[in-house]
Amino acid sequence: MDFHIYRPDEMLADTVLTDFILDTIVENLSWLFGDDMGSAENREKWISYNLRTEDPVLHAAVAEDLPERMGFILYAVEDRRLVFHDVEIAVSRRFSPNLLLGLFRTIFLAEGGNFDTMGGYINRRNGVSLDNFIRYATTVGERERGCSFVIDAGATRKIIARVCGRGRE
Repeated sequence: MDFHIYRPDEMLADTVLTDFILDTIVENLSWLFGDDMGSAENREKWISYNLRTEDPVLHAAVAEDLPERMGFILYAVEDRRLVFHDVEIAVSRRFSPNLLLGLFRTIFLAEGGNFDTMGGYINRRNGVSLDNFIRYATTVGERERGCSFVIDAGATRKIIARVCGRGRE
């Protein structure tokens, strides 16, 4: 299994990768957001909003054993914070902890010098993600349909050390 980081322009240029990302999001989240997520119009809106913007920031860490892609994490680094936008694993690979750890390790090694804290937003109805991320949060903010979370610098360093097997270099 290989792990790669893709920049927005690389995702946009690789239609098979973009389709995999969108297909996986639709497969995993249509129960939460509705069946129309996969419509051509909504797919194009996602691409325009995330990849064709004037200054796209979204990156993807992707787990691959080509030709199969197994999962990804969409993220951005903004103001020295690693912001998780989406963590998705293909249904057939859900019970593969090494896949998820590999994705996080890839991001931490590639971006480690660019962030001090981590954070994101989780829909309240997504109980699995709430359980997995909120336990590490040092700050949780309630929002209309979910909560935002921040993992402070100290906790971030501990997580990186645990995942990477060492501290930041």
